[in-house]
Amino acid sequence: MSKLAQIALPFTILFESAKPVLEIDRRVTQLLYGEAFEIEKADGPFILGSCKTDNYQGWVHQDCLTDATWLPTHFVDSLWAPIFPKAGFKNWAMVTLPFLSRIEIDAEKTEGDYAYVPSLRGYIHNNHIKPLADLSTDSCDFVEIAQRFMEVPYQYGGRSPSGVDCASLVQLALMRAGISCPRDTDQQEHDNALGDTVDFGSDPENPHGLQRGDLVYLKGHVGIMLDEGNILNATARSMLVQIEPLADFIKAYKDQELVIQTIRRPNI
Repeated sequence: MSKLAQIALPFTILFESAKPVLEIDRRVTQLLYGEAFEIEKADGPFILGSCKTDNYQGWVHQDCLTDATWLPTHFVDSLWAPIFPKAGFKNWAMVTLPFLSRIEIDAEKTEGDYAYVPSLRGYIHNNHIKPLADLSTDSCDFVEIAQRFMEVPYQYGGRSPSGVDCASLVQLALMRAGISCPRDTDQQEHDNALGDTVDFGSDPENPHGLQRGDLVYLKGHVGIMLDEGNILNATARSMLVQIEPLADFIKAYKDQELVIQTIRRPNI
């Protein structure tokens, strides 16, 4: 019988096997503080399960988990949010939580602009959080959300402001806008629930009809159109989240024998 746990670190790695390695050549992702994790079985100190946010399955170390004893009420809406031992900015942060971490707030212990986080026994500024319900009701611009990550380092498998990959940049931005999104590029590309496919013509080197927010998929890569001529993507070519002209983007990946396969327009 499965058991529900929660991520107890600011972020942690979800491995494909119970034998983590330094060099990544398979599927891997990160899980964020407070995300629910459904446990299936153990293998030594490693636990197999799935992240309830996106149903991504893999192995985490048991020390990264805690019993699911509280329900998230809020999420972190800044790239990073410090947690202080006392209400007030003249304190060293005990820990810093990444974007879209899930936390519980005890409203009765709020002090001024600082909300109390019982699971961490500390305080977080109200400007760094939003009610969890906003993830399904807030009609924010997911492209603007993605642009917050400008020049964040590229990290294969990364899913936090310490490092993102192309697919997690899309996923995090869409999730913040209330749109359910799979974790990996191949899953996103073929997920009709994510949005309609766009007819961009028969020439992948000269696509037409693109607009802001369109998701441009190559094999194993994705970018977000800022307008009809510029694209935002997290890329290993520069090891950063960057903006570049679509023509340069197409040429750079053509040199790797990769071309546009699908363009999907999210349902926003």
